[in-house]
Amino acid sequence: MNTALSIARRALDNGDLELAESSLRQWLHQSPADADALERLALVQARRGDLEAALPLLHAALGIDPDHRQALINLGAMLANLGRPDEACPWLERAVSLYPDRADGWGNLAVVLHQLQHYPAALAALERALALQTGDRRLQRLQALLLVELERPYEAISRLRQAASGDPDLWQELLDLGIRLHDLGLTDLGISALHQGLVGRPDDARAWLNHGALLSLQGRLEEALSSFAQAVALDPQGADAHLFLGIARLLTSHQSLGWDDFEWRERVDASMAPLVTPPGPRWRLEEQKEPVEHLLLIGEQGLGDVLQFVRYAPSFRPHARRISLCVQEPLLGLIARSGLADAVVSARQAVDHQGPWLPLLSSCHALDQPPTALATPTPYLMVGGERLEQWRRRLASGTQAPGAQASGTQELLVGLHWQGNPTAERRDSARGRSLPLALLEPLAGIPGLRLLSLQKGPGAEQLACCSFRSAFHPAQAAVDDAWDFLDTAAIASCCDLIVSADSGLVHLAGGLGLPVWLLLQRVPDWRWGLDGEDSHWYPSLRLFRQRRSGDWPELIARLVDRLQGEVPRLLAARNCKMLVPSD
Repeated sequence: MNTALSIARRALDNGDLELAESSLRQWLHQSPADADALERLALVQARRGDLEAALPLLHAALGIDPDHRQALINLGAMLANLGRPDEACPWLERAVSLYPDRADGWGNLAVVLHQLQHYPAALAALERALALQTGDRRLQRLQALLLVELERPYEAISRLRQAASGDPDLWQELLDLGIRLHDLGLTDLGISALHQGLVGRPDDARAWLNHGALLSLQGRLEEALSSFAQAVALDPQGADAHLFLGIARLLTSHQSLGWDDFEWRERVDASMAPLVTPPGPRWRLEEQKEPVEHLLLIGEQGLGDVLQFVRYAPSFRPHARRISLCVQEPLLGLIARSGLADAVVSARQAVDHQGPWLPLLSSCHALDQPPTALATPTPYLMVGGERLEQWRRRLASGTQAPGAQASGTQELLVGLHWQGNPTAERRDSARGRSLPLALLEPLAGIPGLRLLSLQKGPGAEQLACCSFRSAFHPAQAAVDDAWDFLDTAAIASCCDLIVSADSGLVHLAGGLGLPVWLLLQRVPDWRWGLDGEDSHWYPSLRLFRQRRSGDWPELIARLVDRLQGEVPRLLAARNCKMLVPSD
């Protein structure tokens, strides 16, 4: 064997790419038609991460020796890694036809067929590879994924579980499979895979966290609490585990314990941080011997979170001579008018606050009191009388039943809101809380109703093409154009009833004391609990819960049946409604 070629091969084995390349190029200068040397040089380029440079070298090697085993396999593998599986497939098929006893050929062909979504053929190739090389962890993981794609998830879990008993590193693959199954909508099987993976990895805090998260989505909260607690025990500084444990406790009967862990939220997600972090100290009750001069309560997260928790500002009166609220710009006018604090400011105005401050959603934790002990009675949000009367006059003309002007028959004005913030709904806990407007069509068939869309932003476009557009109020275009939050509050106040998915509008209407029927997914956000029709947050709220995950039609059928029986009562309530005094 030539000395230069021997040096190159040893250098490749040792990871010395510079020496390998120089030796190979020296040899190829003498023997340019050496297919082995060209294939080795291509491998050097690939290990440097330059797959494009490797391709012509492999083609050159195959031009010299069309049956070169390693060149065929490597060319197929590199094309697959470049996202070109359709080009890779013929080379690998040739490789396995010439060399059927090579596991790497079958394995790479399986990968390419998987990329091409030829799942049965990919599994067949993979099983040939595993028969030749039984302990290949990468192939065993791919086998599990292919079985899932072929709708054989139980077999996927079983095979991976069996393989893990002989290879401890495969326990992690089983844990990863659990999350993959959840992503495919197979959450119950994902839980099973995680549960089995934890047998081999009982000290994996992240796996316990994922296990608890999937149990939560299935409504198995007591089991989830146990998994989250185990994650916290294994990783006491794990912010995710603390937050998930806190949210699960807030959702269940363990609520009094949840506020401590809920304080970890800022470390988990920047979107949960306060609107601004001023230079002053964070307010702590245990450090206060007398009232502070000026306390700043800072809003956080979405508009609904702020609307829900501003009610607690008056609870700090014994602890501060002056209280300011920092809220999002759209809420400034409404919160200021409601008189909950001495001042209401924007984040820009609050950035230099030198005194103590506190995130608004930390109120219950900071005062060491349950929500019900602190809450300001509803309504705690106020809308100006003049603006309200303007909208009442505008909307009243469209609630006269067609053809019934002589009798004076009135229609019930029902506000609809079906879509929450899509950004928030990327999280599992909020995913599925919204519904398409089209599913609310049965409301249009209830006699004596006039509908009004209160939807703003994402989701509002559904109104233009919905099949029951004619059931909406004639002034809908004017409502759509009114973006001021005080207008939204006034318009909502004109409705006899609001039917809404879980969104900020619910907190606006609840804070105004308006009747709201809230449509909830089977496992809702932590603030709504797991059962019951009533909410301690808002006495005017009625909760309608899914009985099966995702089954909005059944829930809406129940709501329609209830509403048909309550139209007379709601109309009577309208006639008794007192006008809000004008400014």
